[in-house]
Amino acid sequence: MPKKLTEEQKLEAFEKWQQSEEYIKIQAFSASISTIVKVEMGVYDITDNWTTFLNELYEVGTVLKVPGRKAKCR
Repeated sequence: MPKKLTEEQKLEAFEKWQQSEEYIKIQAFSASISTIVKVEMGVYDITDNWTTFLNELYEVGTVLKVPGRKAKCR
């Protein structure tokens, strides 16, 4: 059973996590979402340059992959 953490320990753990590669990749992915056109009912053409968004999505997937599980890539 995990022990209870104090507020200071929680804040320290959060600040440490903000320096991790995981957090940096999540932030980069969040920023890449704004580079694509939002697909809505009024959009006639969805072809756009999705390269940045898809590359960041792949990077987040590789960083957040569950250890010990084999990923199926094609």
